Amino acid sequence: MGTVSRSGTVHASPEVVFSFLADFEAQPRWADVVKKIWYNTKSHEGVGVTFTRILKRSIDEHELEVRSIVTHWEKGERVGWRNTYPDGRTEDLIGTVKPFRGASKLTLTSVSDHQKGSALTRIGRHLSEEIQLINTLLER
Repeated sequence: MGTVSRSGTVHASPEVVFSFLADFEAQPRWADVVKKIWYNTKSHEGVGVTFTRILKRSIDEHELEVRSIVTHWEKGERVGWRNTYPDGRTEDLIGTVKPFRGASKLTLTSVSDHQKGSALTRIGRHLSEEIQLINTLLER
């Protein structure tokens, strides 16, 4: 099992950052591997919400249909979901938002049952890039 976390400052309030992360349909704007997303439940908020995403892997450009379920929901502070890949592998992604000097500290964490070594380094780089992109999108 591998875990990687990255943190950065986002120049927006914690409420704005949380709302952006919790809007799963916005993921293609900040996660370049997400090509399409749709909800499988009527509700779009809270633990138990399910959604499906089409991901395009950067390593080989292969598209995957990934099913996700929201596992953490602490309004304004923390949102997380578990991705289940076609082969049964899982990955938990958690976004934590804290107030920080008039802005927000955003921490993105990936916990995977199958990633290790250089793959974790690559995931860490992606998480850092995603935090930077979220900041760019929200500071406007």
